[in-house]
Amino acid sequence: IFGFPDLGALIVRKSVGHVLRKRQYFGGGTVDMVINGSDDVWHATKQGALHEALEDGTPAFHSIAALHCALDVHTRLYGCMTNVSKHAGQLAAILYDRMASLVHGNGAPVCKIYKNSASDYQDPRTQGPTVAFNVRTCRGTWIGKSEFERLATINNIQLRTGGVCNPGGIASYLDLSPKEMRENYAEGLRCGNGIDELNGKPTGIIRVSLGAMSSMIDVANCMSFITRFVDQESSHDIHSDVPKPFRTRNDPSQYFFWYRRKKAAGFPTMELRTTGHAIQGKTQTEPLAKTAPAADPELDAKHRCLVEEEVVLDLMVPG
Repeated sequence: IFGFPDLGALIVRKSVGHVLRKRQYFGGGTVDMVINGSDDVWHATKQGALHEALEDGTPAFHSIAALHCALDVHTRLYGCMTNVSKHAGQLAAILYDRMASLVHGNGAPVCKIYKNSASDYQDPRTQGPTVAFNVRTCRGTWIGKSEFERLATINNIQLRTGGVCNPGGIASYLDLSPKEMRENYAEGLRCGNGIDELNGKPTGIIRVSLGAMSSMIDVANCMSFITRFVDQESSHDIHSDVPKPFRTRNDPSQYFFWYRRKKAAGFPTMELRTTGHAIQGKTQTEPLAKTAPAADPELDAKHRCLVEEEVVLDLMVPG
């Protein structure tokens, strides 16, 4: 509901509470007797109120004491959760409409948005205030979700990427069969390990969530950031076979993000290496030049500076 005091609640129907008493583990405060240190290992769970048998360890009593104040402040600010739902839902609807209408110069959509056909952003019973999507280049290739998140974070935009703890939804919307998911695992895909695409399909999604504290300024900032991935000058066929849209100055067959990192707090210096068309990491064998390419006014006019101030990133756009 809100941040501090960071509490969660488990609501259990009393008639089925006995199911939770069958667990084989326990924490301090939930048992009346424990025997250990011998072959006769045994413990007796508290048999009083159900919550006494489930409260492992000392309850967060400071946070519990603060909960009343937090609920009062939340009510004073927002009135009720219906108001929050309407506010966040309206912002999400605006963001969705703007993202859905965003196209490259050749008419190719920038965002692939994942949404159930039956859901409606005007109806909170069918759609929450989130937008799940991936970003594509003018040629239809995918922009890696991990790189997108890294750039968004540097630009003070907080969002989530990956499988978002929803393997069924990811498999469905990304059209991943059980066989493909097993193959992806065999290829090395793990939760959060930065592998963004395998066999031409993304391995996860980007998700923007809006809430009570979100505003139209947040929507505008998010759209301003996403718009930087738009190539308005492109006339390339979206079915082109070129794998990546970011071209080096010296070799038009290779594509990459060029970094000049200065002092980005929290982001270690990254040395990009490339072989062929693939951007990977330090495991590749052919290092890029360690100095920025010479200035080229004709190409510089087509650059997009995605990262300002502490970090500078020149995004090469095909021209």
